[in-house]
Amino acid sequence: MSEEPLHLLSGAYALNALALEEREAFEDHLSTCDSCRAEVAGLTTTAARLAEPIAVAPPARLKADLLPRLDEVRQLPPRTPPLEELPISRERRRMRVLLAAAAGIVLAAGAATTWTMVRYHDVAQRERAITRVLAAPDARAVPSTTPSWRGIARVIVSRQRGEGVLVAGAELAAPPAGKTYELWYISATGARPAGTFAPHARGLTRVITGAVGDATLVAVTIEPTGGRDKPSGSPVATFPLPAA
Repeated sequence: MSEEPLHLLSGAYALNALALEEREAFEDHLSTCDSCRAEVAGLTTTAARLAEPIAVAPPARLKADLLPRLDEVRQLPPRTPPLEELPISRERRRMRVLLAAAAGIVLAAGAATTWTMVRYHDVAQRERAITRVLAAPDARAVPSTTPSWRGIARVIVSRQRGEGVLVAGAELAAPPAGKTYELWYISATGARPAGTFAPHARGLTRVITGAVGDATLVAVTIEPTGGRDKPSGSPVATFPLPAA
């Protein structure tokens, strides 16, 4: 693929929408093209911000217009049925049901709002980390030296930022039941856990947890769900990191 079409793939790459061959070609191009790195960084940030809520302040005149009209609205008192119309025991049961339903609605709404806020914060934080790596002037895309992972997954790392990102295609096979993939930073002093991940039908972009530091290799092992503090077996994939 010539250089000119590659410049046009930055938007699709930022949305993880490229086919395997296009993604590989673009990542090779990305490691040498400053303008495309900057464009991908900007597009990734923009994509993250699309989910941000937009608050619009009401016009200043709204309060002044509404308050005088309150006197024009007839206020009706609530109707309280006589005791002979509605037995106390029945009313109490009805009120309990209504209060329980109202409490359930409030709790569900609160839980949904809290989950949404936490989820949005996590996504925004992840997108910022990805943007930092992609925009770094020394960002380099490293393919796996493991044949079965070559062409499927790459690590993009920046020594200046001290951060790395794993990019994997939809072709990545799922680990066995009850297992997960775990990332490791490997250095002369040993292996440091760097997060777990699972394949995704549309591919995935995963921030590698922790600082690159003096690591010379990123490795992937298969571990029990939840991960471990130390690798339990040989790596299923390795990515040699560029020198500092």
